[in-house]
Amino acid sequence: MKFIKLPIPTSQCDEGPLLSMDNSDITIKYDYYYDENIFWTTVRFEYVYAFKFLECKYIDTNDFCLGMVEIHEFDWIKELLKNWEKDNRSLKDIFGGELSKIHHYRMYFDDVGMFEII
Repeated sequence: MKFIKLPIPTSQCDEGPLLSMDNSDITIKYDYYYDENIFWTTVRFEYVYAFKFLECKYIDTNDFCLGMVEIHEFDWIKELLKNWEKDNRSLKDIFGGELSKIHHYRMYFDDVGMFEII
């Protein structure tokens, strides 16, 4: 797991996070309340193949880390590969033929939950 520094923390959201999707791109906009001011930032993911959201109460606390991390365990990606092969499709075509460029991220928001994105 590799921690990725974000412009503002995900620990003090008041109105966010807000997720929007445009074709295969996902944008997560979130706020940070500090010293009576609200700051907003946006994280954009392009060419998203899969995403999911888990509420706080369903997150395994052993894997919990506020902010954003890149996951190097490929269980979810392996599941996608297995489903792809079920349809007799070639693995050389999965993810646009660029399997080595695929990344798995998690974004944790305090008292909200976690987004997972491939």
